Amino acid sequence: MACTDSSWMSCRSPAPGALASWAIALMIIIGCDQSPERSGPAIIEPTADIAIVEARIMNLAQEQANRLPPLLDNLSLALVAFLAEPDPESRQTLQQAWLAAHNQFSRTLPLIRIHEVNRSLFSIDAWPIEPGFLDSLPEYQDSGIINDFTLTISRETLIGQHGFTDPSEASLGFHPLEYYAFARPIEDFVPTTLESLEADVIERRRQLVMIVTTELANTVETLVDDLTRTAITTVSPSPAQRLKAIIAGGRRSALSGFQQANLIVDSDQGHCQYSKSSLENLRYETQTLRAIFASDSTLLSILAGIRPETTRNLDSTLDQAVTILNDPQPSEADRAKLPLMLSAISHQLEEFELELTHQRDSR
Repeated sequence: MACTDSSWMSCRSPAPGALASWAIALMIIIGCDQSPERSGPAIIEPTADIAIVEARIMNLAQEQANRLPPLLDNLSLALVAFLAEPDPESRQTLQQAWLAAHNQFSRTLPLIRIHEVNRSLFSIDAWPIEPGFLDSLPEYQDSGIINDFTLTISRETLIGQHGFTDPSEASLGFHPLEYYAFARPIEDFVPTTLESLEADVIERRRQLVMIVTTELANTVETLVDDLTRTAITTVSPSPAQRLKAIIAGGRRSALSGFQQANLIVDSDQGHCQYSKSSLENLRYETQTLRAIFASDSTLLSILAGIRPETTRNLDSTLDQAVTILNDPQPSEADRAKLPLMLSAISHQLEEFELELTHQRDSR
């Protein structure tokens, strides 16, 4: 079964033998309540409460997003140092810089989804990617952009090739860099003065990673500017619709987390398979989701006035998911629970969306 949060993301279903027990557990977590709780008006009052929620989310967005540009600068510097002297030490520094930048981007993603400033997400964080679209593979030595000498290695070429016929055909963003930093041998980047086809391929590869890194930094800078300037009120003037936009953004993050967790459990891969940091990536996204729907926040108080039982379930399930993910080495049983937890969170948030829609339509 394929499922998507956006056109470039997919996941696998849990093993068939586990579906029945997962379904039963999921029904327990989300309350098995087939009749909606009806308790409040569609337009949430007072408006000041929504303003408090929005201000808090904006502060979170600014705090997380403003940390991104310096980390992208460090990534660029680490790449320059690696290309100047490709060796195990400079490669490790490059890998650490990539992890720091991508982890911070993961912390920011739930806030990006709420503010709906995600126009450039595909250029920043397309995954999964097809390595053979970029470069040679053991069984296909002449594959990829690198070996297609009809293509110049330029910004314009990489933008044009990105997602050319399929979302997995990624030539921009974090994950082509992840592939080159973690999966390709150092020798692929060592320049040679000998005139040969191999020397030309190495030079094209070095050019590609530099262009991708520069373009990534520029795209993230634009995204950060959008995120720190865009208020949720610009999405909808109605307090109830603004609340619904916040909930919808949270639900998209929970669904993304479910997709990632499924891949981690099913194939031990997930979002960051080359750096083997998929669980870490999911941890940071879920921590930010928990911060948005914090137990002591005005937002959760508003939700409790709409669906009290669902709010209690949401609060509890978020705590359980974060507790599992905060363990650096969760047990196999706990890892298996993650898709369940994140699916439950998605369902719980969807209940609030449906409730607000019902109340609006019944006015």
